[in-house]
Amino acid sequence: MSFISFSLLSLSIMITFQADAQAAQADTVWIKTYGGPMAQEGISLRQCADGGYILAGNADLGGSYLFYYMVRTDSTGDLYWDSVYEGEYYLAAAAAEETSDGGFLITGSESEMTVGYIYTIKTDQYGDPIWSRRHWGSSIAYTNCSSMIRTSDGYFALAGDHGGSYGCEAYFLVIDDDGTTIMETYPGESALNCYTYQYCVSETSDGFITGGRSNYWQPAAVALKLDESGEDQWYGLPDSTGSSDVYNSVLEMPDGSFIASGNHRDQNEDYDFFLSRFDCEGNLIFEECFGLPDHDEFVRDMILTADGGILMAGIRYQYDYYSTDIYLVKLDAAGDFQWDCLMGGPGYDKAGEIMELEEDTYLMTGTINTGADGWDVLLMKFMVTDEGVAHQEDPSPGAPPEITCYPNPCTEGGYVTVSLSCGEAVSIDVFDLSGRLVAQPATVLAPGTHAINWNVTDDAGSSLPDGVYTLTARSSAGTTCRRLVVLR
Repeated sequence: MSFISFSLLSLSIMITFQADAQAAQADTVWIKTYGGPMAQEGISLRQCADGGYILAGNADLGGSYLFYYMVRTDSTGDLYWDSVYEGEYYLAAAAAEETSDGGFLITGSESEMTVGYIYTIKTDQYGDPIWSRRHWGSSIAYTNCSSMIRTSDGYFALAGDHGGSYGCEAYFLVIDDDGTTIMETYPGESALNCYTYQYCVSETSDGFITGGRSNYWQPAAVALKLDESGEDQWYGLPDSTGSSDVYNSVLEMPDGSFIASGNHRDQNEDYDFFLSRFDCEGNLIFEECFGLPDHDEFVRDMILTADGGILMAGIRYQYDYYSTDIYLVKLDAAGDFQWDCLMGGPGYDKAGEIMELEEDTYLMTGTINTGADGWDVLLMKFMVTDEGVAHQEDPSPGAPPEITCYPNPCTEGGYVTVSLSCGEAVSIDVFDLSGRLVAQPATVLAPGTHAINWNVTDDAGSSLPDGVYTLTARSSAGTTCRRLVVLR
């Protein structure tokens, strides 16, 4: 099997996210982005033994197929290396994990038409490939992988589904560092039969729990509890059912109950954040939806927080599907709403996985819209303040500011044009490629279009050197970024 790996040009630019002013406020500590031309997507986030991070996602280089994309950083998000990996077919990454020898496993799905496999690549500590391996799959059936975790005994548990023309069944696989199969089972096979899909897995005190959806006798989201051997113990279904409902994250609570979060399509055909709680035998304790009317919200990840609560991270579609923002919902240990938070700039920004570093301080990966360059992988450290706001009002911020640079590229100077739809102070900030603020040419206060004559200098009056810079204009409606090339 042939495969290649190579590095993208990774840029680190500073982009400020505006939180929903009606709810909790996210204060950015730092933001880093990674990627090159076209589009890169951030999906999974894991902390490494040295305190740094490994991020996994996908890269679109403009050809027929997607590639795996992996990013290795230090504890502050500064890049060690990034690499793109090719299979024979279309790749869709699920996650990356560190191995016992300091290398990494990245896994997901390799597919084309009806052909599909779980596809795993092992690398050394620098991201250079050592081997690649397919698990199951054939020309008449597919096998898909949606989630991978490292278990407490050092193995790797993968959840997905396997099927063909006869239907689909959940598939659970455990492998070691060398890709050797330790265990494989078909969760829910006896009770749910065919058409069962798995999208997430987590380890429990006595085995595993997975989540997904079933379209067999009752279309619904479904949680499947497995013992240490991967065999069924019970399955849990919500009261609210629908073919579009799904669980994307499942966890065991400290009291031995289980929570599953995902998406529910309500009677108005709007998608909402959806949380169910089951007791230790799979009986439903409660379920609840979170979100705004006439908006679609989709859960991507869920964690337990230091205060005993629950944090769900996902996306909200905004303004008739012209953009998406990152959406967070915080609950207490009982599942009662505490606060929500909306973050994002213009375009399509998406949450990936999230972790809590300390109380009220979080690290999140995802995907950020960078304008002309497409999409990049996001790594963002932020703090949440002003907790306890118990409402979810829809802000009406108007349109984000518009910003243009002329000429671009520029040599001696030119104009920065800013258009505002509302009256508020909007600062024009200029960052270099390291994310350092190098100039603030102006602050605009009044609505309308403003042309600012700027001689391409820093705030001390010194000419900026040749290079690529990012100009940002931020208001409560969002942040607009433009790249400026300086050629002396």
